[in-house]
Amino acid sequence: MRTYTRFYASFAFCTPAFIGGPDPVHAALDAKAIKSALRYWWRVLHANAICVPDAANQTQAAQALRDLHQRECALFGGSAEQGGQGHLQVVLHTQHDEAQQTSKQEPWERGLSGKYGLQYLLGMGLYSSKTKALLRQPLVASGFTIECILFPRGARPLPELRREVELTLHAFGLLGGLGSRSSRGFGSVRLCRIFDDPEQHEQTPLFFSNHAEYLSRLQALWRELPLSNCFPLLPAFSQHSRMRLLHGAIRVPEACDSNRLPRENHWRNLKYANLPELHNQLGMQLQLFRGWGRSKFIRDKSKNLHVLPDGQIAEQRFTEDHELIKYLQGQARTYRPEQRQALQRAVFGLPAGFGQGMEMNLLQRSHAGEQAENANATRRASPLHLHLVQLGDKDSECCALLYTLPSQFAPPQALYQVGKTFKRGQKAGPGVRRVEARDYAPDWDILDQFLQRFPDANQIA
Repeated sequence: MRTYTRFYASFAFCTPAFIGGPDPVHAALDAKAIKSALRYWWRVLHANAICVPDAANQTQAAQALRDLHQRECALFGGSAEQGGQGHLQVVLHTQHDEAQQTSKQEPWERGLSGKYGLQYLLGMGLYSSKTKALLRQPLVASGFTIECILFPRGARPLPELRREVELTLHAFGLLGGLGSRSSRGFGSVRLCRIFDDPEQHEQTPLFFSNHAEYLSRLQALWRELPLSNCFPLLPAFSQHSRMRLLHGAIRVPEACDSNRLPRENHWRNLKYANLPELHNQLGMQLQLFRGWGRSKFIRDKSKNLHVLPDGQIAEQRFTEDHELIKYLQGQARTYRPEQRQALQRAVFGLPAGFGQGMEMNLLQRSHAGEQAENANATRRASPLHLHLVQLGDKDSECCALLYTLPSQFAPPQALYQVGKTFKRGQKAGPGVRRVEARDYAPDWDILDQFLQRFPDANQIA
């Protein structure tokens, strides 16, 4: 008598994935990377159920996290002290041709020249602005199949376990990706099929095949989530999350005028013929919203304006951030740092850099002087996520999903520092200052403002 159950799930890569491995230059896919991604999406689905309304109650928060980790280890496995082997084993099968390759390979075969949105999304570590080349080669593959084997350890029945794993596969295949910059759309995966018999793979209907079906699947997933009104301890969906689906004709604000502001009630359609071009256009929209640009004299306007690499005028929404940075550099002597000691742009993640070594960091101690429990936990991922989906064989049949996962940004008593970062032994130059901010509270409305740039998007949450 068989005491386990097995089933399969097939996925397609929609964008190239920058996955780490033994070779630091070339990407490689293995079962550990996939299982790690499934663990992450399991936490995204379940961390909202362990919200601690009183964020200052550290004892309650620590116990809630331990309970969540215990449940995660029971399903996915952990160390010997954590119970050892879990219910689920994941086996990676060979890659297959589940989706068309043309649109995914095009920008990487011809280079990234002129694709400023993609360059911006890749950022430091993956792309060199000096050499105009990738620093790591992505995995440009069609897809993969995994085999999920569930063992009945403990009192939980196998059908209940399978339902929990399938819901995690749905979230991963509708919203997730693999590798570096997956939150910026690289390594986006699409769930194709879930099936029991490998020989019946082709006969199993696609999980979704067009925009309407994808939208329906997202709405069904959202209805199953136990959403709470407080901010989760970890990135997870809650009532504070937002989700927008972009497809077809996508309107965005008209380009800035000489006053650096988008023209009110003036719109234009994004121009894209395939998924890479859509990805590039969304990267340019994010840079327009966040970026400051470089000063350049515009002859026909007879004035200096801050211009982005693609020639568009930067919107410069975060003027106060740059005023603070200028003050710390000794360039704005009239600025009063007590007005605000933190950066609005930190809501997009930490550290938040402003060039010339100026950035905002989360320090390794609280403002009470206590050392952080995890001395390396000084980074904060961006709550804004971008997911790209290839819907059909035609290059133009594609869409993009934007969603946010707000959570408790940092523990109470956290201490932030804004200023220039120095290597060990390096001294600060004359006129360089630093300021510290206590109990920084991110302005989540900033992320909502970015999503409002797309008025025609399908609003899921």
